[in-house]
Amino acid sequence: MNVTARARNRVHLFIAVIAASAMIGASYAVLLDVVIRSEFTPSSLTRGAIRGTIIGLIMWSFEMFLSYGQMGARLRRSSFATSLILRTIASTAILMTAIIVSRAIVSSRGHSTEMYLAIGFLRDTGVALFIVFGIHFVLQVKQIIGGRVLANFILGRYHRPVEEERIFLFLDIAGSTKIAQRLGDKGAHSLVTRFFFDIADPILGFGGETHRYIGDEVVVTWPILGDGDNARCLECYVAICDKIAAVGPSYQKDFGIIPEFRVGLHGGPVVAGECGDDKRDIVYFGDTVNTAKRVEEACREFDRPMLISGDLLARINLPDNFKIECVGKAVLRGRENELELFSLEAQ
Repeated sequence: MNVTARARNRVHLFIAVIAASAMIGASYAVLLDVVIRSEFTPSSLTRGAIRGTIIGLIMWSFEMFLSYGQMGARLRRSSFATSLILRTIASTAILMTAIIVSRAIVSSRGHSTEMYLAIGFLRDTGVALFIVFGIHFVLQVKQIIGGRVLANFILGRYHRPVEEERIFLFLDIAGSTKIAQRLGDKGAHSLVTRFFFDIADPILGFGGETHRYIGDEVVVTWPILGDGDNARCLECYVAICDKIAAVGPSYQKDFGIIPEFRVGLHGGPVVAGECGDDKRDIVYFGDTVNTAKRVEEACREFDRPMLISGDLLARINLPDNFKIECVGKAVLRGRENELELFSLEAQ
């Protein structure tokens, strides 16, 4: 793909942030006109929208630096409360600067700079702080349960069962028992946690949704779309391999081992729906999910790091940089019919 899903998401987020900032700025200006001056002036609406846009641009630039730089990686590894507090404090400091800059560019009617700094600045900062805290709280919750899951809960998409066609990728860290014996339970947990953190970027970059973690295993899913789009799961696998190869020396240094993993890919119809009471989740039901897990387990039998079912492969326009090898047919555990399996390697 020329443009990754993460890059597209950043563009969409940028547009949404700027639009929302302009709307908030315009609405806030109108509110002040009505409450303080008991009148509405179109010029205030325009100034408010421009100031909101300027503030949004500054805040978005800072957020991109904070989220995708080294500091952002440390924050994402920290606890919920720590990350929320630090993000809010840092964003507030930048926000105060953005408010002053925006007012210098777009002057407000009726108050001198000295009067604004004494009265209006504190008022504007207080309102903005409330908004920033709310935004970061939602972003933290999104990080815990996933952006797509959060949106689907809010929109009620899966409140009633929905039939879908999806791709499932099961990734299992190989030799986890030996790793635990060598590093101890805490050491093994540290390795697994870092591994899942490192592969999150390739998963997001190719549009994958991390469905759940199960011990040393992660389940990733995509909707089945056009043939070209379905290749994202293969490109994601290659990107994960490249990522772990790149950071391998740090694992060797800290743990004395570079983790290896097995991947199984399969796709087909599933039923998705909300499940649970005290803890709600979106669950996928159907033979497709079970088969994807069995394909991953078959990697041991065929001594391959990655296998994909023939059923899914038939729905993918294979990229030129992949070569394919048919490893044979197998009756997977829990299935009656044979399934043709293939191994893929990037050239």
